[in-house]
Amino acid sequence: MPNSFSQVASITRQARDAANTATENDISTAYEYIKSNYTDCFKDNATMEQMMYYGWLLEYTYEGDTEKQDYYTLGQDAEQLVKYVYRGADTADSDSSKASMEQIQHTIATMQQSAAEQTAQQSASTDTSKENSRTVYVTKTGKKYHYANPCGKGTYYPCSLAEAQSRGLEPCGKCVLR
Repeated sequence: MPNSFSQVASITRQARDAANTATENDISTAYEYIKSNYTDCFKDNATMEQMMYYGWLLEYTYEGDTEKQDYYTLGQDAEQLVKYVYRGADTADSDSSKASMEQIQHTIATMQQSAAEQTAQQSASTDTSKENSRTVYVTKTGKKYHYANPCGKGTYYPCSLAEAQSRGLEPCGKCVLR
């Protein structure tokens, strides 16, 4: 029966069961749904039921997972935002509903910031990895590594930047540090 405690309990059970086998795609779908619908989540029963389901899915999937605490919090806030209004125990414009919406907005902003920082770190890591695998040129007795072959007199041999640095070679002042 819609808008009843038993319907809320049924949605809760479905989400708890689904959390046992939730995939990254399921989590992404839940996150995107909540993010896209939380400001207009009271428009109809179907939207409220979906918000509760996805909220509980995130909550049950990440319960006790400190690394994914934001997903847990977002799920908890989403289901709490909707369930009391759905059952008629609260209103969409109440202080508690407004506070839950603000908390959801804050959690989403935090998650987006974390994702942006993680992307930047991954990009920097990739750049460092590419730089370390770059081919440089060394001589058998030299103390420098070079980007140019030849940079001066001598016979140059290719090696990776990481290898040259591990041998204690320094960058050439002419062809590397320009």
